[in-house]
Amino acid sequence: MSCLERIIEHLSKLAYAYMTISGESFCTSAWHGFLLNLKHLAKFIFALKLASLFVFMGIITITCCNTAVGYVLTIYAIKDGKDVSNIVPSLIIFAVISFIEAILFLGHFDDAVMATLICFGVDVDLNGQPICGPADYHKKLAHVYRNHEQHLVHYGH
Repeated sequence: MSCLERIIEHLSKLAYAYMTISGESFCTSAWHGFLLNLKHLAKFIFALKLASLFVFMGIITITCCNTAVGYVLTIYAIKDGKDVSNIVPSLIIFAVISFIEAILFLGHFDDAVMATLICFGVDVDLNGQPICGPADYHKKLAHVYRNHEQHLVHYGH
């Protein structure tokens, strides 16, 4: 059941991302987004996993840094902090609040990556290569493609 739920959630994200650029209905966008995902499967999976890794690292970093700041403030900035016998409950509260805030704010990063991937896929399908977007995007994309082609030639693919 969990697997089915994740598949439906992924298809819903694809549909919403595709709806934003095409203006089609939800079901049509879900189908076209699914087909686009199949065409560019390896790129989509790699980018989404990389984005998930960055989101996870961001959540952990924000939680740890905010908890450390909470510890320093409790011990050194608050006059009564030196008299506190057990600082652990307040640190747990700092960590939980920081964790929830990090999830709320960084959770949208996955959606932004999905929308960018959909735009990339549509651009490649319509033009044969990505031509839309800022100049820096194309420089970095050309660098990625150049390294990918060198890798394929080096290993005989």
